[in-house]
Amino acid sequence: MTRRIPLLVLLGMLLLGCGAKEPEVSLRYAEESCASCGMRVTAPRFASLAITPTGERRPYDSIECAVRDLRVNDPTLLGQVYLPDHDDPGHLHPWSEMSVVRADFASPMGGGYAAFANPEHATTEAKRRGGVADKLDAFVAGTEGR
Repeated sequence: MTRRIPLLVLLGMLLLGCGAKEPEVSLRYAEESCASCGMRVTAPRFASLAITPTGERRPYDSIECAVRDLRVNDPTLLGQVYLPDHDDPGHLHPWSEMSVVRADFASPMGGGYAAFANPEHATTEAKRRGGVADKLDAFVAGTEGR
């Protein structure tokens, strides 16, 4: 019986390794180029990522590039878009967990978009900066703030 346990553990590990590979939900700053404008992705507070159903990574140097690309090319990718928290950059979060603000943020493309995990902070920043806060899908649809 004790000989079978290591064999079962090894078999389990092999089966887990054969499953579908999860897409990498992180960015390689200064190595990847924006799928929309071609600029290098360098700003962790603004860079975002979309992952297609086939696993293709579409990095963006700014949230406004993601918005533009989703509007023009494929809004169905919205389900697989990841945004940084402006207050705690470095990790990407599903867009549905984030509030987006368009105001006077110094984003790479100058569109002024930033995302926040804390919706109250997003609302406060939008008011303080004379901007608008909403979910990413509203900005993609052009209905933000309505």
